[in-house]
Amino acid sequence: MIKSISLVNIILIDNLSLNLYEGLNVFTGETGVGKSILLEGLGLALGARANFDLIGKFGEEAIVSVECDTLVDKNSIELLKSLSINIDEGIFLKRILSLDGRSKAFINDNLVTLNTLSKIGASIVEIQGQFESHSLINPKNNTYYLDKFCKNNNLLTDVKDAFNKVNTKKEEVLKQEVEFKNNENLNNLIKEKLTLLNEVLPKEDELINLLKERKIAKSSAEISQAIEEILLNLDGEKSIKHINSKTLTILEKINVITEGSFNEPIEALSRVQNEIDEAFFFISKSSLISNGNPNRINEIDDRIYELRNLSNRINENPENLYETLQTLTKDIHNSFNKDNDLNIKKNELDDLIKVLDIICNKLHVSRSKGAKTLDIKIKNEFPFLKLENAVFKTSVIKKNQNQFTEIGNDEIFFTASTNPNQNLGPLSKIASGGELSRFLLAIKVVLANEDIPKTLVFDEVDSGIGGKTASAVGLRLKKLGEKNQVIVVTHSPQVAAKGENHFLISKIFENGINITNCQILNKNESLEEIARMLSGDLITDEARAAAKSLMLN
Repeated sequence: MIKSISLVNIILIDNLSLNLYEGLNVFTGETGVGKSILLEGLGLALGARANFDLIGKFGEEAIVSVECDTLVDKNSIELLKSLSINIDEGIFLKRILSLDGRSKAFINDNLVTLNTLSKIGASIVEIQGQFESHSLINPKNNTYYLDKFCKNNNLLTDVKDAFNKVNTKKEEVLKQEVEFKNNENLNNLIKEKLTLLNEVLPKEDELINLLKERKIAKSSAEISQAIEEILLNLDGEKSIKHINSKTLTILEKINVITEGSFNEPIEALSRVQNEIDEAFFFISKSSLISNGNPNRINEIDDRIYELRNLSNRINENPENLYETLQTLTKDIHNSFNKDNDLNIKKNELDDLIKVLDIICNKLHVSRSKGAKTLDIKIKNEFPFLKLENAVFKTSVIKKNQNQFTEIGNDEIFFTASTNPNQNLGPLSKIASGGELSRFLLAIKVVLANEDIPKTLVFDEVDSGIGGKTASAVGLRLKKLGEKNQVIVVTHSPQVAAKGENHFLISKIFENGINITNCQILNKNESLEEIARMLSGDLITDEARAAAKSLMLN
């Protein structure tokens, strides 16, 4: 409940403080005195979007403060606890707008985001605008009313979570599909290159080795002759080996006579002999010795041509063909993995859609069941609102599976008839403005009975009605005030007469400008104001009597 509201520099309001009370609080005043300003200011304190046109001419800042009782909404309490905001002594909401375009929000003097202020404000106060009856013809708003009645908060949370998961996965799939499509031509090119590479199968450093081999092969006869000469020098009659062998034989004989005086040179020459043998062995086994294949150069030339021709066809350096083969093979493998990953993501998306569909079905069942109960409860309100002949029906239409939203895949339609034997039709075509207001009030009464008590604000909900109908609306608003704090801005004397607390909004001329003022009226003052609303500026005894009668009934 709102305990008090303070407005500073809001258009024509200089500095205004009001205490509000339980039950039905009515605000009256002539047209143009600023009744809507009061509600706009209240909206600011509750987290409405900043409207800097509300800043008046009494300073550079507009300030609105609202004092409320302790919260009972668990989600809001948890939100404030998470922000370390103590609410044991009540809730103080404040909004400051500056001419420099800045907007600040506070809860119990703690700076908060506008989103936080809006959430807390919505848990305390629900403002019903003058034209909100038209919201009944909007399926989105109808869905909100039905879900509120059905207490579908948990299901809606589950649907929203599942819906967000589906959208996230859809984005992943779409991104990967775009990548796949963009890479499709590239992959085709890679496959073409791989086909050609696999036909040739280049080896590592093959061209370098072939060129080296060709150079050697071209001089094979000359090289073979030279090697034969070397071998003869190493192992012939006049070779190093032969001379070294003779030398060893002589030294060994001398060494025997001298009793080992030549051991060291003998060992040295023996090592030389072994190394000569080793050199001979490797040279004799050399691949450079012609194998007698006269076609080898032709084979090499053919392979070199094949490799260079391949390099031209795939536009790659011939020396890098082997590396290209390895890289492209890896790329194709990665592409296959990505394609497989895309299929996995698509399957995951299908699974998430199935989960979303299941939750949406649960929500649909809850709405369908709740709609029947809602219709009954609304029908029970009609006699109190002079709608005895009216019929109201809530239709829950399930959309296609691919038409999911974060609130499910249902469309909610409110249809009605206001006269006997009249077919049901859309509210926009069936109901007048006054009837729409009463339909809306019936819904609000039903929802208020099902919801946590809060402050309900109605801006001219009685628009378009009068007489007994307006009196009936006033009585229903008063009834609504038994459980909730109700604030009503009205032009109807019948509604005003039912107020337990009556506030008069007026203009006063001060210091050359008009200033909006508001004051609570006592019983006699309230009677005079209601009489004025009945008769105009000239208040007659008959008007006073009529006002008194309205207040008593």
